[in-house]
Amino acid sequence: MAAPSRLRRFFRSGPSAVAQRLVPEDIVDLFRRKLFPMTTRETRRVLTGLLASRVPFVLAGGWGVDALVTELKRRHSDIDIIATPDELPALVPALAGLGYARSPEICAGGWWAPEKVIFCSAIGYRIEVLVLTTERLDSLARRAEHLLGREVPRTPVRGQVAGLAVSCLSAELQLAAHDGFEMTHDQRQDFRLIENLARR
Repeated sequence: MAAPSRLRRFFRSGPSAVAQRLVPEDIVDLFRRKLFPMTTRETRRVLTGLLASRVPFVLAGGWGVDALVTELKRRHSDIDIIATPDELPALVPALAGLGYARSPEICAGGWWAPEKVIFCSAIGYRIEVLVLTTERLDSLARRAEHLLGREVPRTPVRGQVAGLAVSCLSAELQLAAHDGFEMTHDQRQDFRLIENLARR
């Protein structure tokens, strides 16, 4: 087995996952991006597969920001996807068909989507599914409306990843999702981009 593959397996192991929770998120994310970045090619393959499976999902996180501005702004360590509790069961086999197995790793989400389910491929690619209820979506929209002083739609918007059209969390809701917690360097960069979009 090649050295990079051994390292990937170590970072996905149970003991490593426990250790990573004791390390600052900036450092963990740096290692993930360096060791197994979520490439544009792999991201497009996954999104194309999900679209073909007709499983509902909404792109969020760093790739969601890049999709809103329709260009790659930075390297990513994972793909963040939003699904409702009713949509999650259909996502599991769809992601399995794309080579992603549900991980036993327990990882808390943000205040607006506290349940986060992790999926990993054999070589270390990572997808994080944020489970968003209707009540939490309403809370997120109200936070966005408070920040922007105007009504904010709850529905996803269209974005593009390498020319592929996908449904994304809007800039307004992304802004609210980033508000009020300590951000990593990359999240601060994303925040500046979505703030410019949301306040236009």
